Amino acid sequence: MELRKEKRTTVIIMAICAVMLALCTYTFARYIKNLETSGQVKVKNTYFERVYGDANAPYDQKDGFGKYYVHSTATSWTVDFKDEVVNGKFTLAGTEITDTYMLFAKNRGTKYIFLPESYTGKINKNMFDGTSTGKRLIYRNTANDLSSQTFNYADAKIYAYITDSNKNTVKNYMNVYVPNEISSLVGLFSNSAVKDVCIDEDYNLNWNDLNHMFYNSQIEVIPENFTRLTDNVTITDLSYCFAESKISIIPSNLVLPAGIKNVEGMFMGTLVSNLSDCSWYLIRERLDTLENCSKMFKNTLVTELPNDLINSFTGQNSIKTVSEMFAGTPITTIGDEALNDLVNVMDASGMFAGTQISSVQKNLLINLKNLTDVSRMFANTPIGYVDFVLPDKVEKANNLFEGCANVTGNIYLTDYISEMNSIFRDAGTAAAPVGDSTQPLIAYHSPMLRNFISAHKTSEPGELVEYREKGGVSNLFERINDIAGPYEDHITQKFYLKYKGANIDKIDLTKYAYVNNIYFEDATGIYRINSTYKMFEDDNLIAEDFILPSGIMAIGIDSNTFGNTTKKRRLSSLYLETDVSDIEFDAQDARAYVYMDESLRHNFWSLDYRHVYIIRCTRYK
Repeated sequence: MELRKEKRTTVIIMAICAVMLALCTYTFARYIKNLETSGQVKVKNTYFERVYGDANAPYDQKDGFGKYYVHSTATSWTVDFKDEVVNGKFTLAGTEITDTYMLFAKNRGTKYIFLPESYTGKINKNMFDGTSTGKRLIYRNTANDLSSQTFNYADAKIYAYITDSNKNTVKNYMNVYVPNEISSLVGLFSNSAVKDVCIDEDYNLNWNDLNHMFYNSQIEVIPENFTRLTDNVTITDLSYCFAESKISIIPSNLVLPAGIKNVEGMFMGTLVSNLSDCSWYLIRERLDTLENCSKMFKNTLVTELPNDLINSFTGQNSIKTVSEMFAGTPITTIGDEALNDLVNVMDASGMFAGTQISSVQKNLLINLKNLTDVSRMFANTPIGYVDFVLPDKVEKANNLFEGCANVTGNIYLTDYISEMNSIFRDAGTAAAPVGDSTQPLIAYHSPMLRNFISAHKTSEPGELVEYREKGGVSNLFERINDIAGPYEDHITQKFYLKYKGANIDKIDLTKYAYVNNIYFEDATGIYRINSTYKMFEDDNLIAEDFILPSGIMAIGIDSNTFGNTTKKRRLSSLYLETDVSDIEFDAQDARAYVYMDESLRHNFWSLDYRHVYIIRCTRYK
């Protein structure tokens, strides 16, 4: 009997407890259900929380607590959900995630969010509501292109995760994320439909070659984190990287990478129009390794070549070719000093062909002392008057002014030219005669080119050009055979050249020079004068001042120039690459000077020449 009473009591107590629990649950559920949004209740986990009280939330466990959504409390820069998969399902806070509803709302610390490959649920527009920092959502399930997905927060974008196995498909998605696991970037998006790319901040140090990476793609802006990549990885090749793409602006923080050698065609055929928008460091920071700039901006919309784009701070410049660098652009202006530091360039063929350039400076190429090829450099341009000197080592000038109907003026050819086919084809056809000539063009040359020019005129008779020979000074010198002489004829007879010209108070050989050189001719041949060996060894000369053109370099100025005369002798040289002041003569009262002309006086006070000859017409301003 007692036992039955105890059992009955136990049952009653349990029933009461059950009723009370149900009442509490019902009451709490009613409380939650009646809450406004501002009165949400959060049930926190370590990095995620359930947020109750939102009537539009996607989840309801049917436990009486009502609807909720899962919200991230993470503050790390990157959140990768690849390990949040339970039994093949993306699971957070005990919930299978099927909707990214408010998942990173009001988040401040996270930028990159990676969804697991198993996720096929909804990407919600409110995923980043209330945030104020950029968000990048990367999805690994790339069965479909989700690039058209937009978010309420403007600086939030979605990208497909590309891999070596899916790249042939994913490269044609509109927005693509490139992880550091990709083995190579060479031609990765070539001929693709991609428009926007985000590169892994944790770049791959083996990404040393980016040639053709975005060639002929639809990409519109330089990829996110591209500058981080170029700032930290030794990349040697960027040839055709963005060629024929939709790129229109080069960002001011883009600098070519350390170790870069080749940027051939890097922006060729793009919509880039203003090189002043990009940093002046773009190229010049890397001039110590960069070798190939050919076609870099060919067929772009560039209108001006700034002075500081390819000039260096230190004078170190390893660029070897700028062939067709700006060809086909609407460029109209070349900075007066734009090419000054291209001291090692050998090939400038077609550099400005097909542009809108109408004039060039006489000394535009003056510092390009290793230049050998200027073929088509100004072909098919509206260039007008020129007074143009080719550098000394130029060998090829084929089609240089072909199709330049308005060109007129003076061209100074180099002794080393061996090819100038069609150099003036259809040139000057719309121009008036120049100076005292009956032709619109006068091409000057030295005696050394006489036979070459004669053959050229025979092969191309239709040119509107008058050829004139300059630089001969045979009447000023006589040949003296000497086994120690600096010159040698075809029968191996050595000799030197002794001055026999007018005995006047100043002997200035520069006024006879052709492009800084003078020439002697006799029955044995034509010789460029490059030595002063016993040149003025004559006590009867009344001159004290002797001026040499720069074609006679310092190495050619001999100590016995004046013999052993005791008369006063002052030798001034236009050769500036070394200080001729250090030269000592056998003559007791002879001294060498650097000749200060108009081009030198502007930076005279910064130069370190010991002896300077100042001409009377030079005035300080």
